[in-house]
Amino acid sequence: MKRLAFLLALSLFGLTACGGGPRPTAQPAPPPADTMQLAGEGTGIVTLAPPAPAQPSSPIVEQDLTDGATAQPPQRQATASTTAVAHEAPKTAELKGTYWRLATLSGVAITRYPNQPEPHLILQADGRTAGSDGCNRFFGTYSLSGDGLSFSQGGTSLMACPEGVAQAAVYMGALRMTRAYRLQGNTLELIADGKSLATFEAASPR
Repeated sequence: MKRLAFLLALSLFGLTACGGGPRPTAQPAPPPADTMQLAGEGTGIVTLAPPAPAQPSSPIVEQDLTDGATAQPPQRQATASTTAVAHEAPKTAELKGTYWRLATLSGVAITRYPNQPEPHLILQADGRTAGSDGCNRFFGTYSLSGDGLSFSQGGTSLMACPEGVAQAAVYMGALRMTRAYRLQGNTLELIADGKSLATFEAASPR
């Protein structure tokens, strides 16, 4: 029995000497000097790295404008041109030398007949008249004094017209009765006793 106990003790001593016993637990390496550890909940450890060094900012280059041309703000060019519009005053026809085309008799528009002369009147500068009653041509003289105007018939052609005979007679009667006139723009009005006998429009000869 003493021999057996001695052998067991010798075996245990050999195991211990050969490293068979329990090994020491490895300890974690200490953190670098430039890091910080914060104890979290439980056994976790949070390691904070140091902030990265700030990068140098690019230098701001200021442009010197004193030696060069001074910068000017862009100027807006005019895009709309101003056009002067001339407004001409209404032209007033001259009493003398104008081709006056008959428009109305006693306020009633006249009738124009095809293939017949156009009723008209011309007061010439030498005091003579010429025109047509819509059938025959006539000539004569006129007298002008201020707003007063009168006609004297000299003669007519002798043509037979199929239409417009009555209108021609009224027209010639209006000329004989005229005692005054009114000229407004391009309109000539023959008047007797304040009543309109006939009106004419300035026109080009036909």
